Amino acid sequence: MPDNRAEYNGDNMPILVARWDCTGYVVSILYNDLHLGMLPNQPLGENFRELGFEPTNCEKCEQYFKRVLATPGKVFFQLHSGTRYYHVTYLPECNCKGEVETVLGIVRDMTQDQRIKDEMALTQIKFKMAQQIAKLGYFEWDSNNNELYWSDQQYRNFGYAPQSFIPTREFYLSRIYPEDLSIVNMTNQVERKGEVELEFRIIRPDRSVGWLWSRCESVMDEQGFTTRIFGTTQDITEQKQIETRIQRIGKDLIFTNHLYSRSAYLNKLLVNAYSSEYITKALNEFGIETKVAHCCFVIQLTHRPVVNAEAPADTVSAKIAGKQAVLVWLAEKEMGWIWKFSDDIVLLINLTEAGIGSKQSQIEFANQLISEMTKLFPHICAKIGISGASGIPIDFRDIYEKANRAVVVAASINCCASAVHCDDIGIYEVAFQLLHDKNTCALVQNTIGRLAEYDQARGSNLLFTLELILEDMNLKMVSQKLFIHHNTVIWRKRRIEAFLGMSLDKMETKVLLILYLKIWKLQKAENGENR
Repeated sequence: MPDNRAEYNGDNMPILVARWDCTGYVVSILYNDLHLGMLPNQPLGENFRELGFEPTNCEKCEQYFKRVLATPGKVFFQLHSGTRYYHVTYLPECNCKGEVETVLGIVRDMTQDQRIKDEMALTQIKFKMAQQIAKLGYFEWDSNNNELYWSDQQYRNFGYAPQSFIPTREFYLSRIYPEDLSIVNMTNQVERKGEVELEFRIIRPDRSVGWLWSRCESVMDEQGFTTRIFGTTQDITEQKQIETRIQRIGKDLIFTNHLYSRSAYLNKLLVNAYSSEYITKALNEFGIETKVAHCCFVIQLTHRPVVNAEAPADTVSAKIAGKQAVLVWLAEKEMGWIWKFSDDIVLLINLTEAGIGSKQSQIEFANQLISEMTKLFPHICAKIGISGASGIPIDFRDIYEKANRAVVVAASINCCASAVHCDDIGIYEVAFQLLHDKNTCALVQNTIGRLAEYDQARGSNLLFTLELILEDMNLKMVSQKLFIHHNTVIWRKRRIEAFLGMSLDKMETKVLLILYLKIWKLQKAENGENR
């Protein structure tokens, strides 16, 4: 249909009524709207192509015209020309023999209707998009028939694909977080209040917990019974998560302020040369009972090396955040007094209250802490030094130093997580006494230090071989431990002896090298090389 007429805003009245003969030519014009831009009798004697139809529309008209001739009966179809839409109806006119002689064609302009449909469809799309963006779902429950309707977004709010199943009230209640079922007893609340607003938790298919805000209203019959409940829900999970983070940050800030004050106060007692009487008085004033036995735990945290993954962009910030999380977790356990000394965490526990009076129970307590930290913070490696039971009154500085020495020994051990009691540090006690002696340090560097530098420069493994030999292993066991041939171990032993100028067959030499090795490990731990 040529689109050369003025805008026509009729109410679906016909704009063209014509009669065609069986060959497809117009034989009479019953009605021709002047808005078409054609003279009243202009279409007479013309076929579809001569009327100026677009090729595709012409083919469509001919196709349906042949159909009405072949199977006499009403036929209708749609045409789209330019910006306009038409509805065409063919009515066959038959003779007394039932043969089609002419076809009455009626054309209606449906552009206005189509525009309304398009606008409604666009509005529906916009509405669904707005619902999806706002995460706003709609539901309706027919209590008489126990039928529940959910909009597409309602399905999404509960974590399901839209229209993937028929919801029921029983299913809806099964997805409510158990502790919030009393809040969501919406029938009673809506009947009592007419309308109600709720916030409650749901359990999604992946077992994650979400938050929904809901507003419900009810429709009642003449007897006052609820017949229908309808309302909306909005997914406010992200909002709740933000609120939780803000609350957590506020709580952490308060904790950090308290921790800073406590650390400053207690560390001042540790580093300054105050008398025992002054320290005892200060501890009592601070709230620490000095007439009860305590145990000190010094916790050293390091980050496990990242394997097959890229390091975070801000590694330093990530490490600080990780250690802070462990510190907050320990504080929330409320096991005793907790504070920071340098980069370590110090924990002072009342032995009577904690029930860890024995050495074994203290070690088990520390190992349990390490086990829990490993599960909760897999990127963190913890070493714990244990002071053992204090005297009464507490010798505050003494139990800290014992725990600190024990954690330094723990840090010198190659395994990632370990707890060491001060009573078990053995020869390390002697090593601590010589740790800062210049002559001893020079001897350590001239033996163990040089051997370590040799290994590093040449990629050899002489130092570890020496360590295994000093553990009183026979050479055959050393070869098995290193997965090398027995003759290779013999060669390494001779190479070490030649390098150090010492015989590893002498007991005095072994004892001396064991001491030097412990001092060298303590030096590395003290310098943070194991962290």
